[in-house]
Amino acid sequence: MKAIDLHIHTIKSISDSPFSFSMESLIKYVNDMKLDIIGITNHNLFDAEQFKKIREELDIKVLPGIEINFEGGHLLLLSEDENLDDFSSKCNKVQEKIRSTNDNINKDELIEIFKDLSKYLLIPHNPKKPKVPIQIIREMKKHISAIEVSSIKDFLREYKNNNDFTPVWFSDIRIDIELDIKKRGRIYLDIGNNSLNSIKLALSDKNKVRLSIYESNSLFPINNESFQISTGLNVLLGARSSGKSYFLNKVESANENVKHIRQFSLLDKQNSDNKEFDVRLSNENSIQGENRFIDFKNLIEEISNVDLKKIKKNIDDYVESLLKFANEEERRDVFSKSKLYTQNLYASKEIKSLDKLISSIENLILNIEYKETIEKYLDIINLKNLIIDLSKLAKSICRENIIRKKANEIIEDVKPKLEVKTISNRVIDVDLKEYLTSKSKIEKFNYICKLVKKERTIELDKIGKFTLIMKTGYYKNVSEIKEHAKTNVALADIFKSSYKDGYKYLQNLSEANISKVDYWKYYVNVKFDIINEFKLSASGGERTEYNLLNEIKSANDYDILLIDEPESSFDNIFLNTEVNNMVKDISKKMPVILATHNNTTGLSINPDYILYTKRESTTEDIKFKIYSGNIDSKTLKCFGNENDTVETYSILMDSLEAGEEAYKKREGIYELHKN
Repeated sequence: MKAIDLHIHTIKSISDSPFSFSMESLIKYVNDMKLDIIGITNHNLFDAEQFKKIREELDIKVLPGIEINFEGGHLLLLSEDENLDDFSSKCNKVQEKIRSTNDNINKDELIEIFKDLSKYLLIPHNPKKPKVPIQIIREMKKHISAIEVSSIKDFLREYKNNNDFTPVWFSDIRIDIELDIKKRGRIYLDIGNNSLNSIKLALSDKNKVRLSIYESNSLFPINNESFQISTGLNVLLGARSSGKSYFLNKVESANENVKHIRQFSLLDKQNSDNKEFDVRLSNENSIQGENRFIDFKNLIEEISNVDLKKIKKNIDDYVESLLKFANEEERRDVFSKSKLYTQNLYASKEIKSLDKLISSIENLILNIEYKETIEKYLDIINLKNLIIDLSKLAKSICRENIIRKKANEIIEDVKPKLEVKTISNRVIDVDLKEYLTSKSKIEKFNYICKLVKKERTIELDKIGKFTLIMKTGYYKNVSEIKEHAKTNVALADIFKSSYKDGYKYLQNLSEANISKVDYWKYYVNVKFDIINEFKLSASGGERTEYNLLNEIKSANDYDILLIDEPESSFDNIFLNTEVNNMVKDISKKMPVILATHNNTTGLSINPDYILYTKRESTTEDIKFKIYSGNIDSKTLKCFGNENDTVETYSILMDSLEAGEEAYKKREGIYELHKN
């Protein structure tokens, strides 16, 4: 098995933050990570002279490469280390085309520069960001067999679910004088030699790619010193002050996107009063509340632009001018008798919805990713004919709108000249259709406001035995509005006079210097609550249990989960029935480290790997040792000194049962009570 990392940066480019290359740092990184093959892949450039120096200094295989801004994402392209002049010349062409971070080259340009792509190893970012579109990757499947991921979590998911491409996890590290301890990555390939072709063949067979030298995906390096833990559930044991929290803090600082649930952190939330819990619950779920009413929010935005008072005044002015004009029939001259003198402007026909429809059908026709599914239900020829007919209709409407626009230009040009020459009163322009449409909108808006204010209970999420619910309804008083909308605006008179009339209430709100985006909050009361399995609001202790479950669930948005002694705050029944299952489920997606002294969260959870910390004190310093091994290992080995071992059985007994003697004593008491 060969350890490889093909994504290493040694030169600062326009895409990088400043760093100074250090050969010593590169040698250290290669040695610490026990690498057999590396790739030098700088952004959109290749330095042949530097590459040769690196190759001379390292006694491992070094591949020349380049990371290219490609089709909106990034693409690793690596070559065999033979014809460097030719490769360097081609990379120079990439550098000439990409002068800024916004520049990209497309598939055709890539082929134009590198010609025969089969000579190279191509690895696009996906799901690692910035991603090369999956459609482009599929089009190039002949030359692409691997995709780059950014975390162990992504690697495990893609390895399990992606049947088309093999995931690879590389460091993407900048070799600076001070190495970034959060950057690491490597995979092991089952290959006999170090050639580029051997690597390509191995990447085309997922079974030849592993995270561990032991030919499995069960272990991976948690730091740049190559200390390995399980990709699943790790239980961290040790006496008090033995370095468990110290180890968890080191893991957090050495990795990106880590969720760390610290010891006693949930007690602070438990000790806060119910009011604070409700506020926190509301803040955490406010986006869900807003999303539920997004259509109502958009409707308010539209109705707020309807000024019925102004429209009515325009009609009154129109009627008045019309009466005056009629009374002056005998006095009308040649100018006022002209048709253009009384002609209103023509309204343009709306075409946006038709454009969207045409665009949607185009997406169906051009989509490659879901082509088979689309063609299963829709005939592409019929869709093309539909586009032709709709395009003709759109063209006709556009032509008519152009004519109307030209007519309006003539009216706007001639009408004022006629008004200057005539002594007759002018009939004011008015849009009667606007009045009728606005009246209809307001009536519907008032009806919708009544519907929105109806009391409802909506289940948003279920976590263990708890359910997160959202209660919506009308406001009973101004205090409730101020609490929900978080405002100090004086609302008593507005609420009393118009809350029941949706449009009138909106008009009053618009005069109260309130942001439009918050108008919806002044209509509907939204509250969140946690209920237990009996449909009752959770008690104080239950709320703390919910907090822990919610914290664990939120770890799905992270790449690593650390939990420090949850038994400090919770009873064993809750830990066994609620926490263990959730932690075990999450450990199937990402690495989890659970520090504990409790056998309920220690052995009952069926961990994949055991970690054990031990403190060693000297007159000068305090040092922490870390031991590790599989759950079925007879001994745990010390990191950095495999000859230093501890017996797994003794560690489990001492850490989880307070020693074998105490365990047997409790066992006897339990048996006595049972009998």
